[in-house]
Amino acid sequence: MRARWVHLGRVAPGTFYASAQAVGECMGPDDAPAVLWGCCDRAHLCIGAAQDAAAELDLAACRAAGLPVHRRPLGGGAVWVDPWQWCFIFVVPRRAAPAARARFLERCLTTAAVTCAGFGIAAAPGGGTDLWVNGRKILGSGAASLGAVYLWGASFLLRFDVAAFATAVRAPSPGFRDWLRRELEDGMTDWAREGVRPDAVALEARFRDVVAAEMGWSFAASGLTSAETAALPAARAELDQRETAAGRRRISGGVKIRERVFLVERGGCPGTVRLVLRDGRIVRLGWWPGESGGEGEVEILGAWALRSDAVQGALARSPARACAARVAEAAVALARQTLEEAGDEPADD
Repeated sequence: MRARWVHLGRVAPGTFYASAQAVGECMGPDDAPAVLWGCCDRAHLCIGAAQDAAAELDLAACRAAGLPVHRRPLGGGAVWVDPWQWCFIFVVPRRAAPAARARFLERCLTTAAVTCAGFGIAAAPGGGTDLWVNGRKILGSGAASLGAVYLWGASFLLRFDVAAFATAVRAPSPGFRDWLRRELEDGMTDWAREGVRPDAVALEARFRDVVAAEMGWSFAASGLTSAETAALPAARAELDQRETAAGRRRISGGVKIRERVFLVERGGCPGTVRLVLRDGRIVRLGWWPGESGGEGEVEILGAWALRSDAVQGALARSPARACAARVAEAAVALARQTLEEAGDEPADD
């Protein structure tokens, strides 16, 4: 099947995301699939199609750092994007995709995994939409439907600036941001960390060849058509003005680090509770008295099922023992709410 390889090169972030929107809007049911390839020319925060930037990000910190915020026409959460990433978006008429959407998305993710393998990175699917290397996430993807067209996109993360991203995420306390930085360091990796620094031309050529082989497409080099170029201003406006879940955070208590890993925090009686959830269990718990501003924080590590008695037993051996029962109840309630919001399940006892 013929397909278009649209090399956008280094472009402004808004141009990259609007280009995908414009190509999708202009694509007819019998048109050739297109793959957009490019690199955003400046660091920015990129939010999912239905996210509220003010709910997810510390916009004051973003402004102070000179970091713009852009919306992509794909699902998923807020991500850090900078010139150390090569981004790609597949725009495919449904008739050109496998009958099952899940199978199509799986094949798209396979193209990224095979490309990584070609450079010596053993990345494997994890959590359905990600690629992991030795338990760490190296690629996350997002998808959407636009009329009769499927969109799927991701990026090759050559280097990930953990500190910059952690600073930009909305955080209820300084301690939350410290934990976020640590969890990102533990849960994420990038090509540089894996000892690989690919040449940009070689990376693009390899990915194009892999996509052609895996999808059965024959690529022709292409720019945006005149109709797609004309559609760019409206596409930008559509992304800027898209109706979102105003004021609602994707995970109300905090953030999703990667598949089945969450960092959340909630204040109240008997103080403030902060949790890391992994695979349906509480693996890290912090607590401090409500008015202490974080002073005297208790932090314990484990792997507790979401039962108050299990968490209380651990707290009973800590400085929080005097209110262990109430802290345990608050922690379990927060954990269960987080998993419910994420559509996840607690681990078996």
